Amino acid sequence: MASRDAAIAQTTVEAVWHSICDSAEEDSKGGQGHILEGLRSALGQCFEQQPRHAGYVGCLQGFALADRGGSVSVKRAAEAAQASSTLQAGALQVEEQMLFKADPAEAGPPSKRRALGNRTKGSSTGGSHPMEPTRKADAPTWGALAEVYAQLGQDDLVQVIYAKFLSRCPGSGVALQALTQRKVDLAFQVYQALLGGAAGVQEEQPMDTDTQGGEQGLDPGKLLGGAEPLKEEEDMWFRQQLRCMESLGMWEDVLSIVDDETGNDEGRLFVQDDAWDGSQYIRPFVRACLFQPVERQRLGKLVQQAATDSHMSSMLESSAAVEIAAQAAISRQWDRCQALISRGWGVFREKWMGLNPLSNARRLQALASLQPLAEMQEVVALLGSLPAGTVDVEGLQKMVQGWCQRWPSVQQPSADACLTVIHVRQLLLDGLILEWPREQHHAGQTVFQVLQELQGEVMLGGAACLARQGFLDTAQDLLSQHRAGVGVGDLPALQAQLRLRIAQVDANPTAAWLYDDLALEVGQLGQVPTRDPNPAKGPSSSLHCQLLLLQAEARHCLSRQPGRTNRSGELSAALQLYQQAAGVKLDRGQQPAEEAASAQLAGVVAEASLKLACLCNDLLQDKDASTGASRQWPQSGAGAGAVEGQPEGLDAMMLRHMMQAMRLGGKAGQEAQLYVPRLLSVMASCQPARHCFSQVWSSVALHVLLPWAAQMLSLLDAPQGEALLPPLQALAKQFPQQLYFPFKLSKGHYGPDGQGRAGSLEPLLNSPLMEDWGAALNDTTYPAQRWEGWVGRLSSLVAAGDQAAARALYKDAVYPDMITRHIRGGRAASRASGSKGPPATVNSAFAAKWTSKFKDAFGSEGEKISGLSLREFDLQCARLAQGIKQETDQVTGKRDLSRLSPWFENFSQHAATAEEERLVMPHMPNVHSKLGQSPPTCVVGFGKMVDVFSSKQRPKKLTIYGDDFRKYEWILKGGEEVRIDQRIEQLFDVMNGLMQRQPGAAAHSLKVCTYDVVPISPSLGMVAFVPGTKPLKALLTDPTLLPPEAVAAADNRYSTFILTKGGNLERAGPRYERMFRSASRKETVANLEAVQSHIRWDSLREAMLRASGGPEMFLSMRAAYTASLAVVSMAGYVAGVGDRHTDNFLVDMSSGTLVPIDFGYSFGTAVQVLPIPELIPFRLTRQMTGALQPHDALALLQAPCTLAMSALRSGKDILEGIMGVFMREPLLDWQREARVVNAKRSAGAIAKDSVSAADTLDPQDMHINLKIDNALQKLSGKHPADIMLLELAAKHASSAHWKALQAIVKGDNSHNFRATVDGDALDVNDQVQCLLDQATDPNILGRTWQGWKPYL
Repeated sequence: MASRDAAIAQTTVEAVWHSICDSAEEDSKGGQGHILEGLRSALGQCFEQQPRHAGYVGCLQGFALADRGGSVSVKRAAEAAQASSTLQAGALQVEEQMLFKADPAEAGPPSKRRALGNRTKGSSTGGSHPMEPTRKADAPTWGALAEVYAQLGQDDLVQVIYAKFLSRCPGSGVALQALTQRKVDLAFQVYQALLGGAAGVQEEQPMDTDTQGGEQGLDPGKLLGGAEPLKEEEDMWFRQQLRCMESLGMWEDVLSIVDDETGNDEGRLFVQDDAWDGSQYIRPFVRACLFQPVERQRLGKLVQQAATDSHMSSMLESSAAVEIAAQAAISRQWDRCQALISRGWGVFREKWMGLNPLSNARRLQALASLQPLAEMQEVVALLGSLPAGTVDVEGLQKMVQGWCQRWPSVQQPSADACLTVIHVRQLLLDGLILEWPREQHHAGQTVFQVLQELQGEVMLGGAACLARQGFLDTAQDLLSQHRAGVGVGDLPALQAQLRLRIAQVDANPTAAWLYDDLALEVGQLGQVPTRDPNPAKGPSSSLHCQLLLLQAEARHCLSRQPGRTNRSGELSAALQLYQQAAGVKLDRGQQPAEEAASAQLAGVVAEASLKLACLCNDLLQDKDASTGASRQWPQSGAGAGAVEGQPEGLDAMMLRHMMQAMRLGGKAGQEAQLYVPRLLSVMASCQPARHCFSQVWSSVALHVLLPWAAQMLSLLDAPQGEALLPPLQALAKQFPQQLYFPFKLSKGHYGPDGQGRAGSLEPLLNSPLMEDWGAALNDTTYPAQRWEGWVGRLSSLVAAGDQAAARALYKDAVYPDMITRHIRGGRAASRASGSKGPPATVNSAFAAKWTSKFKDAFGSEGEKISGLSLREFDLQCARLAQGIKQETDQVTGKRDLSRLSPWFENFSQHAATAEEERLVMPHMPNVHSKLGQSPPTCVVGFGKMVDVFSSKQRPKKLTIYGDDFRKYEWILKGGEEVRIDQRIEQLFDVMNGLMQRQPGAAAHSLKVCTYDVVPISPSLGMVAFVPGTKPLKALLTDPTLLPPEAVAAADNRYSTFILTKGGNLERAGPRYERMFRSASRKETVANLEAVQSHIRWDSLREAMLRASGGPEMFLSMRAAYTASLAVVSMAGYVAGVGDRHTDNFLVDMSSGTLVPIDFGYSFGTAVQVLPIPELIPFRLTRQMTGALQPHDALALLQAPCTLAMSALRSGKDILEGIMGVFMREPLLDWQREARVVNAKRSAGAIAKDSVSAADTLDPQDMHINLKIDNALQKLSGKHPADIMLLELAAKHASSAHWKALQAIVKGDNSHNFRATVDGDALDVNDQVQCLLDQATDPNILGRTWQGWKPYL
């Protein structure tokens, strides 16, 4: 049946399984269990027969998965999965056995509902489900699982399995970590030392100075650690060593290993049985022969032999189709090459059709063959178009230029794809050297010389591609080979070497030998004569500018060497060279060739401008940090003269050149846009910088400034406001609707200067449409939520003793918003309803009923407020709030939108014929959006109904229809401040850009899932609805997975512990503070374990299994979840995002991606201000890690977290500028926070280094400076526990529980990794490990606020 129709077979499996479950349940009641045992026995026998047909194996796997993996030999299950290519199902089958089948004899009857997960007995609260995973697998089981994942191309999982479960020797971890960091040469040397040590060769292996430098060696004894390696571990060393050799081009060694393994019998390459699989060596053998000219004859004989043997031919083409076609090309057998290319296409199609659409890694590997096949096809077509004996050098040059524009992406998990492309291109050009007359001339050169130059371009382009991908060792190996052929004096090769050396220094900034080599190569560059392809341009040529830029980068790099004595001189030289490169004048040509050369030059000048601006920024920050002359500050020489001689100074120089980079565009221009917030900060204290901005802003496209318009508007009252006014006026003319609400929000904070400047913006932003739109949106907020928002502001003023301001606010804003506007119908309502009078809306009905109550409480103009004490005022507010809440408490579910505001219905009726201003779709501009570069989407109508959610603020889901025929859904959040949410989303967007430029992070597709946030007023905002998501809380507490009584039991146990240890105090804060002191680590951990015993560990995992519909989708969802969990954790930590309870995460049920939401407690607020401080850096509870079982969650998260943090730390300057501007915006939250924190601040109780600002600063400024300093400390690698203690100190340092709090945060040496390391500059690996340790510490989780649900 499976061979005819796999779908019908799978349906039959499900029906049979349901029937068996029914019978098994009845059978178990009667004390019999024969049916289930019989099925398990039969299933095991089927797998023992080594099935290979995909449909049949899929049916067997369906039975096994329904029985939690089935009682099947793991070895046979893995073999069947690999033989039939049903790898995802096979992997999940093995994992299920690990988790739930420790003792098959104890397994109870299965359940019909796969999603319920009731598979074993023993739990009274979790639905007969184990509270902890079994995971008692032996080494062969883990080895079998690793093999399956290796076939799937999931190298990350394979490395984690070996590192955690199949490694006894410390060297295994060293090598695997090196591979994760793409340090191929180091990994190879470690594997070589391990294999030698295991074989009894204990000689110390010298490290290759080309990549590691210095005299340090690898001691096999230390790498082995005195342990006997597992068989699986030693096999892994061997396989990984072979892969490293291929990446490093060690083809002679590769061939030697293959010969050793096959006994010099090439026929064994094509043998596959239980004891031997020769197919794994086919491709290494073919490549080793092909890429060594002396061995090509041997490959030719094998190809000839395979031509007469269909089995050999099929295996050869399946394993190495690209290489066999290239062998025909180098043999100048072009017709056979064409035939093999066609077969290669066929092999690809066959593989592609057999791959599951969700097998991303394997599909990426399969796609890698297309580019070399297509390029071989190009060469064959070029030759086929030429008469015999003729050449087409121009056609070939054009073709190779195209090649050099396309390289494998940075998402490739290994260097293999790039190396294949390079080698095939080299072989094709070698074939043409043999094919075409060598001495025939073209444009003053022989054909041979032209082809050699093209080969050089391929090699240099390949090395650059490998460097972009992060494989610096492999790039260096390739470049060294090329330089050995062309000589050290070859200028293009030397340029490439310098660029690569700079990248190596950036990756390993403490390696002294790298700086020595860089200095030597800089000296060589000055001795190499240049051959400018455009000598007529002179100093304005692209080559001249490139050389200046390269020398400047090298000098700048040398200045960063630790302990360098001539740092000032290097900086001076770098400044001067950058200025020369950035000062090259551009001359736009009229001819296509001239235009291309001009565009190339513009790109170089833009890059030089960006790097010069960044150097100025570094010097400025260093000068500020030193509060005087910096150690790096140029004191003498040409560079010092360049700095001191500039009338505008470093500030203005940075601004001018950053703006020039933006103007010129390209990659450098895009990166320069991220520095706009930093420029805004610099302008605050520097008049020359403001003057410079006034001169150059108009040269930059306005859409470049649009993402930062809100920040520019917030600074209109600041010293830089005068300089910002002209660009804001231009933005207001071109994007009036995008600036309308940000302007309204900022205007209320302006002083006299700001109000004066705002006067010129108001006419440009005056819009009846936007006024009506804002009023209608405000009307969607129920009175209870609007009143709650106003109460907070009024109470703050009364508490401060400013009754006059409170009365003015009530008269001018509160009473009109609650009563007057709705009694009179209001602008929006009256325009929408025409002459029919005010519509009967929720708000108008409320206003009519509550007018007298507001007048009785405060008067219509707030006149009664002056006579109220704070207690009396709060009492009146509470009485009103209680009554208002009762009226709107039950108004949830679907509601008629016109009952909230008739404006929406009227707009929908007249939008199609409107000839006036059109309403632009709400949008949050960001640095990656195309807003302003293409026509905007406009609103054509609204859905008739809104969904009113039941949460406290009664948010509503509004549907908007665009003129692009798409539907947009938004959440209207009334009574809430969403400006912080918008800033965090903008920050995450920038962080995503940083991760895309980091090769490892890009390869892992690390990015935070972001969404648009549009603030409308201080208490209203629009948040884009994320479709296809569910709240994390809903998944974890689904009653079909986790009975409510289980959660209730856990809640009760946890609260009892807090009350027992903290006392039955009225306020929660003091109760937890007492618990911090009284509860020991042992008691806290034991209680948390007891609480968790009520909760099954795998609710999230089961929810994903239920949503996935199959193993393929489940593994894809888990991979996306892992990546998103890692990046959300790191990005959230840097941004200080807190309050990460289960309501503040969404899970995309179509992909598994984790989506963070609600950022009201950000930039450290949850630690500094909350009554019960959050002591964890991010949420990583048992449920979060349980979704990754049976794998070690922390080990699996270590690599992506490290990559994400590395990317963020590389963009420290960018993030500093953005967070500095965000946190200095006049938001009410900072004012309230500063009051709370400073009320607790005690002179002398805070550590001396807890603040970086002077004590004379305004409390709010000091509070903000502390936030910025803490964020920068995170990006500098300061110990996470030390940073948290600095955040806690202001409020808790003088308290009785401070000593206990310090001990909790720092951790215990015997339990916590974070307690074993210290320092202000941890490397990324240690920093991430400390964070993971702190996030999962049961001594912290067991003391966390109960509403956070640390046991979920």
